Amino acid sequence: MWSRGWAIYYQNRDTIETEENIGRFITIEVFTSDYEIGTDSLQTLLRLRGRHSDPANVTIRVGYTAAFARHHAELKRLLQ
Repeated sequence: MWSRGWAIYYQNRDTIETEENIGRFITIEVFTSDYEIGTDSLQTLLRLRGRHSDPANVTIRVGYTAAFARHHAELKRLLQ
């Protein structure tokens, strides 16, 4: 799933890595390639979850190689 998220990121890199987005978070739904960008990773995750009932997500910091993933099980834990 992680590699699929990065593949989607790189396919859309010109759109994602704008000057205003550097340092923000992108959460990518790996099955649909839908994504959300914002300053708060949890908010991008929740906005994306609002559009997909059972998302498989990867969250990446735009413009950085350091990143982290949040999967559906982790989202359930966060929302409880």
